[in-house]
Amino acid sequence: APGQPATRAAATIPSNGSPTGAKQTAPGASHPTAPAADQPTRRNPLIAIAAIIVLCGLLTLAVLWVKSHFGDSSDNTPIASAQTQPTTQSSTAPAIASTAARPGPNSQPATGDSASIAPAPKPGPAPTVAANPTLPKGLIGLEGIELHARFTIDSYRSAVAPYEAVAAREEAPVSSNGRVFITGTGTLRGSAHPGPGVSYKPVKSAKITGSTESLAAPIVAPLVDPAQFAGIPNNNDKFPPANLINSNLSIYGGKTVAIPAGFYDIRDFGIDGKSTLKCDGPVTLLIRGRFTLVGNIETFENRPENLKIRMSGNTEIVITQKNELFTDLYAPLATLDISGSGDLHGSMVARMIRISGRRNFHFDESLAGK
Repeated sequence: APGQPATRAAATIPSNGSPTGAKQTAPGASHPTAPAADQPTRRNPLIAIAAIIVLCGLLTLAVLWVKSHFGDSSDNTPIASAQTQPTTQSSTAPAIASTAARPGPNSQPATGDSASIAPAPKPGPAPTVAANPTLPKGLIGLEGIELHARFTIDSYRSAVAPYEAVAAREEAPVSSNGRVFITGTGTLRGSAHPGPGVSYKPVKSAKITGSTESLAAPIVAPLVDPAQFAGIPNNNDKFPPANLINSNLSIYGGKTVAIPAGFYDIRDFGIDGKSTLKCDGPVTLLIRGRFTLVGNIETFENRPENLKIRMSGNTEIVITQKNELFTDLYAPLATLDISGSGDLHGSMVARMIRISGRRNFHFDESLAGK
C-alpha cells in the first residue's frame, strides 16, 4: 500500500529466495542479502584443499621415514656393500688366538662379530684300519691297563706250532700310553711298558721277566673306519634269521651257530652262556656297537689270525664266565673288561683294559710277522 515501507515484502521471502508475500518489489528498494544457505557451498572447496594439504604432509613424512630406515634408490649400493663387507673380511682375517681347546672336525663355526670369528678348522686325515700288520699288537690298553687277575702271560708263534705251555716264549708285550697297573698274582714272560714319562711300580705278587721301562714314544693306534670295508661283500645272510635281527647278533639257549669264511658287519654282538659261534673258515667281524661274550667262539684252526675283530665305536667289550678265545682284537676306542676264567690267545688292543678272575694271555707273535 502506498506509504508503507518496502522492507515488509522482503520479510516474507523464504530461504530459497522466491517471494511469497508480493510479486513486485517496491520502487527504490534494493535486493535482499544472499541467503544463508549459500555459505556452506562456499566452504566445501576450502575443506577439500585442507584435506589435500594434510595428506601431502603425511605422505612427505612417510617418504622421509622410509628413506631414514631403508634409503632410497641412490643409497642401495652403499648399503649392500656395507652388509657384505664383514663376510669378505672374516674369510681373510687371521684367527684370534685362544686358550680354549681346538675345535674338532665336526664343530660349528662361532657366530657374532666378524672380528672374533676363527675360520672353520680343516678336517683331519681320514682314519685308517683293517687287517694291517702295522697295527699295534700285544696286550695294549692305550689309556691304561689294569691286571688284577691270577695270570700267566707269555707268547708263542701260531705259524710254527700251536700253543704249549712247555714251549712258551718270553716275548709278550704289555704296554700302554698311560700306566701299567698290576695288583694280581702271576708271571709276565715279556715286557711291561707304561707310557712316556710314566713309571712302572713293581709289586711282589707279580714277576716280570723283561723290561719295565717307559715307552720312548706313544703308541699310534689308527681308528677303525667302517668305510674301509665298503668294497668287501657282506655275508650277514649266512646267519640264521632268528639270530641276526637288524644286524644285531644274538646266540642264546645253548645253541651252536656255524658260519662260513667271510666278512660280517654286526651292530651289537652277544653270545650267552653255553652257546657257541663256530667259524668254518677265516672270519672278519666289523662290530659297530657292544661286544658281549659269555659263551664261546670257535676260531678256524685255533689260529688268532683267522678271527679278526675290528670295533669302530666308543663302546664296551665284556668277556666273562669260562671260555677260551683265539682272536686278533682291535678296538682303539672301546673299553675291554675281562673276568671269569680261561685262556686268551692272540692280540688285544683297546682304549682301556681291565682283567680280573683267573685269566691267562698268550700273545701270538705271528700276528706281528714273527
